[in-house]
Amino acid sequence: MIKKTSNKGFTLIELIVAFGLFSVVMFIAAGALLTLVNLNKKAQAQQSAINNINFALENMARSIRTGSSYRCDANHISNFWTDPFWNSISPQDCVNGGSQIVFESEKGTSSGSDQWGYWLENGSIYTKKTIDGVHLLARITAPEITIEDIRFYVTGAVVGGEQPLVRIIIKGFAFVSEGAGNNPRRVDFNLQTLASQRKLDI
Repeated sequence: MIKKTSNKGFTLIELIVAFGLFSVVMFIAAGALLTLVNLNKKAQAQQSAINNINFALENMARSIRTGSSYRCDANHISNFWTDPFWNSISPQDCVNGGSQIVFESEKGTSSGSDQWGYWLENGSIYTKKTIDGVHLLARITAPEITIEDIRFYVTGAVVGGEQPLVRIIIKGFAFVSEGAGNNPRRVDFNLQTLASQRKLDI
């Protein structure tokens, strides 16, 4: 007896359905991959901006920790070398916060001519330092980063025996590029740190 064998393959409809399912799966997988790539680029760009701000914060905290006679103010100072606020050596608490801080540096001489300070101007954080009689003005944040607000909160500066504390809060954003042909994306950040004086300011 001769058995008949079936040589049937896939029908055209089965091929179309299989190809359609494969296309849908690949479309979803490609979309997920592109999303992950974009998120990774955004995370790297955001990390770069945060690293720059962290450097600025660490720079300020390190200087403030070794300083004394802290005071802060909300008014913008136009002349750092002659303004009474910058040249005073009287400590002042600032519980409501100020946009700039001035203090006597570790290398200071307890005079008003060698104060150190930080302030916000035109979206950047600047520093003024006097070292060995030389006045230095410098921006400590990168140009691609915009600082919207900075607040210095000083407590314990005028109370004898209390450890002076300075809390710094920074709010801002950076536009980061995510590749050729893409519009820069805005990345917002809010950071804060606390600096305590290393020894009592008595």
